[in-house]
Amino acid sequence: MEIDFTPINFSENLGEFKRSLKQFFSNSPSQKVVLLCDTNTLENCYTKIADLPFLKEAEIIEVEPGEASKNIEIANHIWENLLELDFTKADIIINLGGGMICDLGGFVASTFKRGMRFIHIPTTYLAMVDASIGGKQGINLLNTKNQVGVINAQEATFICPDFLDTLPQREIISGLAETIKHGLIGNSEIWQKAEENLTNLTGLDLIKKSIEVKQHIVNLDPYEKGERKKLNFGHTIGHALENVDGNGLLHGEAVAHGMLVEAFISWQKEFLSELEFNKIKALIISNYGNPTLEIESISKLIIKDKKNLSEKINFTLLHSIGSSSIDNNLDLDEVKELLDKFNRLL
Repeated sequence: MEIDFTPINFSENLGEFKRSLKQFFSNSPSQKVVLLCDTNTLENCYTKIADLPFLKEAEIIEVEPGEASKNIEIANHIWENLLELDFTKADIIINLGGGMICDLGGFVASTFKRGMRFIHIPTTYLAMVDASIGGKQGINLLNTKNQVGVINAQEATFICPDFLDTLPQREIISGLAETIKHGLIGNSEIWQKAEENLTNLTGLDLIKKSIEVKQHIVNLDPYEKGERKKLNFGHTIGHALENVDGNGLLHGEAVAHGMLVEAFISWQKEFLSELEFNKIKALIISNYGNPTLEIESISKLIIKDKKNLSEKINFTLLHSIGSSSIDNNLDLDEVKELLDKFNRLL
């Protein structure tokens, strides 16, 4: 079965964005609306669009910000709310927020009554170029990322860079890691822009280019049987780093560190040149700092990574900046040796 992953609406400014949303709802059948948001987006983003007619009667479900809310207990709380409010498959959830809200809200909508309608309004850079694109919806389980979920496309994603004005700079830099990833795995032009100045990537044109990389890959392989695995570059190590107690890393920061480690593995496996590895190292360290690798803690987490088969750790590795390969399977002992070697390099 094919899934349409293409309905993305780009707006240069908030006025254009609100007109686009009005158009969408005027063309939709009559339905009830629920807005899912977190405390931050309710305060800083909802207020920008609260005057839209279809939101005046909307039910609002608010959760605490952060990955800790992306779990089965919170999902169940939302399902129960939807049931008590008599929502049906024909009604619609608006997911207003960052990656956590897109993942959680998309999962809840995709499973409630075996699938109700939903759209994403991403309010962080990370959500704009990654979480709201490609149809992956899911929650965490036992402190392990995205272990339960579905692949199911939203009806539409509405993107407006004006929402980035609500974010602290750390959140924006964190989100840029996903666009750096898109440059490394499939578009050297994006990488070059990042090398010139990382803030080049926050403009709508570069947001579009980043999304184009992901959409192209997803359309080739919607269910991650092959090519879509490229999008996991940096995430095998990155998800582990994000979940190690005490690290305190945002998702994009962890992915940035994960990309550096996995670029190092690419170099050590003689796929990537030392010159290009050093370029990647310079960009990542100057913007995200040095990774701290606690090898035993990381090992316990990467062995549970959902991409693994036959007790081997599955990596996407770089062959050059802009080119990558999937299904590079390494024994855990070899990974530990490479992590130790990485620690000694830095």
